[in-house]
Amino acid sequence: MGRGLNAGDRGLERTAGGGIGVYANKRSTSSRHLQPMLTSILAALAAALSSVSMAAPATERSFVELPDRMSNGTLYSISPFSPKVFVRTDEFELNYKSCVEFSYRLMENKVRLRAYTCLLSEGGFCTLDKFAYPKDKEGCAYLRPWLYAHDRYSFYFALERRPRKYRITRKKPQRVWKRNGQLSATPFGQLELKGIVPCDQVCGKNPPVNNRTT
Repeated sequence: MGRGLNAGDRGLERTAGGGIGVYANKRSTSSRHLQPMLTSILAALAAALSSVSMAAPATERSFVELPDRMSNGTLYSISPFSPKVFVRTDEFELNYKSCVEFSYRLMENKVRLRAYTCLLSEGGFCTLDKFAYPKDKEGCAYLRPWLYAHDRYSFYFALERRPRKYRITRKKPQRVWKRNGQLSATPFGQLELKGIVPCDQVCGKNPPVNNRTT
């Protein structure tokens, strides 16, 4: 014989006349068990998406270019193989009577030299001197501290050629030219640090003559 049906069986109830009726709106036991599970899954998914969105900015890193150490008498050059030089001097205790002398050559359009004089003590800042072709082709120049008292200074130099902007019709020949290894090693910019000299003697100036007689 088959198993009898009770009023507690899923989806069924005993009617007033003793028959068996079907629930019209009552949810099954499996549905009641499934609801909390779906809720927990959605909550876990929302938490995971939230953690990903919060962690995304942390993966972004900003690039900071660090300069190389600069040596007296070293000739720094830029060419198509190395279109930029970024160097700095050591730290010096100087005042306004001492200058940093350097020479440069700029030989092509878009080649420029930027020279920074930086005060390193608390509250310090940097000043900028700019040289650009063709206005400034070559010469001797100097950077000068501005304080009467001795303080800590460092000097930075950036020699580079700004990147060219090619039209769409010129992009393909430019790529072929680079791929075939036709880049020239001929320099189009040069920089040389002469060193620290008295400001009244920079770039070949004669020191003042003391005409005072004793």
